[in-house]
Amino acid sequence: MGAKLNRAWRESRDELLAKEEPRITYADFAAVCKRHSLSPIATRTLADLMHDLGYIVYYGDDEALQDDVVLQPEWLTKAIGFVLEDRTTQAMDGILPDSRLKEVLFDHPFTNEPRYSPDLYPFFLRLMEKYDVSYRLEDGKGSLVSQHVPQVSPLLPWLPEEEPTPGRRRLAMVCFMEESPPGLVPWMIVRTHEYIYQRLEGDGKTHRLHWQKGLFLRNQRHGEAMLELRDRELHLYTEAVWPEYFTNVLQQILQTLIDYTWPGLKDRYHFAVPCPTKTDDRQQL
Repeated sequence: MGAKLNRAWRESRDELLAKEEPRITYADFAAVCKRHSLSPIATRTLADLMHDLGYIVYYGDDEALQDDVVLQPEWLTKAIGFVLEDRTTQAMDGILPDSRLKEVLFDHPFTNEPRYSPDLYPFFLRLMEKYDVSYRLEDGKGSLVSQHVPQVSPLLPWLPEEEPTPGRRRLAMVCFMEESPPGLVPWMIVRTHEYIYQRLEGDGKTHRLHWQKGLFLRNQRHGEAMLELRDRELHLYTEAVWPEYFTNVLQQILQTLIDYTWPGLKDRYHFAVPCPTKTDDRQQL
């Protein structure tokens, strides 16, 4: 921060930010830089730098996104905001079929706001996955928007206070945090969606076992798990013949999510195995 750009970089940046288009191709971005005598390496460096500083949105390391440069981040933020504010998606427990994207992003009721054409939708969907806002459903015809999952917990296969299934063990672990980061459970739903437990109910619909405060997971080879946020504690229970493996997998996902998304929590959270005979939450078995 505070470092000065040379004139060619500065002029390239200013010309790019003066464009009226909210989104251009990387080839167009590079053409502007070339006119100011920037090499391909310098061009890529400038793109990454402008992204890091918040001027643009560009993910050169993502094959599905590396050909697009968003020059107006607010334009992108509004599009994702329309998805997060969509009440129909909320009423559908977070399911957003691709067939409804035009209704949400183009035919929306907001006056004097951008309307996004269908050719942009694949780009937006990939970005929402990148931002952990949603994940693609198995049939490839829709997305699950995690912030719109139900408020109330569904009926679960087992509860922590119940005895484990015969032949299995249950392992408990708690992540103690000095403060509860906003959106922790929705982000975990997206990060662990490959393990989401799905159940066919009597209404003929497939229900996913997640809610605003928790989720129930199944690893086909390594058992099941329940995660639930209780104030500033995220409780993790795994049940399997050898539950340590799935516990370690989920602990690593959670730790990576916290460290990357909320760096302010560094050294302000810890994992412990709860022990009913100890009152100090830092005691471990």
